[in-house]
Amino acid sequence: MSGDAPKKEAAETIVDRLKRVESVLPPEGQAYHVLEAQNDAGERAGLWMTGPKGGIPVFQSREAATEALRFVPSPQALGYDAAAVRWAVHSLSSDEFRNLFLNPGLTLFVVHSMNDSGIEAQPL
Repeated sequence: MSGDAPKKEAAETIVDRLKRVESVLPPEGQAYHVLEAQNDAGERAGLWMTGPKGGIPVFQSREAATEALRFVPSPQALGYDAAAVRWAVHSLSSDEFRNLFLNPGLTLFVVHSMNDSGIEAQPL
């Protein structure tokens, strides 16, 4: 029965997030932004994740995400594939946001500030 506990917890997380998803979507016409590792061809090699629980920082503006690029080490320094050579700002579509938000294995964090000292963020 111990194998049922993680499944139950995941199901509860999904139900909770389904109830909240509409309230955490950005306003109409706006998007959350993430930092994605890219290869030389500009293809996605992964999203910037931080924290012990598979957290993905999301930014409320492209400008804030672009500013954060100054403080994030290179993708290779963070253990991404050797082909990942740079970070880029990616605007999440509503569908992309919903898929990430509803994934019980991920936590999205809204970034309030980021500097040399670290990141200040709040879970969605």
